[in-house]
Amino acid sequence: PAACALSPEAGETPKMGDSVIKLILLILLWAVLISAGQILFKKGVAPLGTPHLASLRSYLKFIGAVLRTPRIWLGFVCIGSGIATWLIALAHMELSVAFPINSLHYLTILIAARLFLGETWDGKKILGTFLVIGGIVLVSIS
Repeated sequence: PAACALSPEAGETPKMGDSVIKLILLILLWAVLISAGQILFKKGVAPLGTPHLASLRSYLKFIGAVLRTPRIWLGFVCIGSGIATWLIALAHMELSVAFPINSLHYLTILIAARLFLGETWDGKKILGTFLVIGGIVLVSIS
C-alpha cells in the first residue's frame, strides 16, 4: 500500500500519542473547513435574495445566480477539502469512533456564525449545541 503522511518513516516506531494528536488535528481541520464552506455558502447566497420556492422559474434563476457566485465555489473548495481530510482520518480510525467526533462541527459553526455572520447567541442555542454534542458523545461511548 502507498505510504500515508501519518505513517512513521521506515524503521521508525509509531508513537500512539503522536498518532492520536495528528488524528485530532485532522478532525479539527475537517471541522474548520466544513464550517468555512458553510459560512462562504451563507455569505454567497445572502445578497441573492430569497427565491420564491413555489415558482420553478424563480428557483432556477436563483440556482443560476448561485452558480455564478465566487464565494459559493470557494465554499465548494472548502467542503471538498474537508471531505478529503475526513477520508484521511477515516482511513486511520474506526467509523464508530470518528463519526461522533465530527459533532465538533456543531461548535465550530456556532462560533463561526457569530464571528463572520454576526449571528447572536442565546441560552437556548448554546445549551442546544452542547446537548447535541453531549448526546453524541454519550451514544458513542455506550
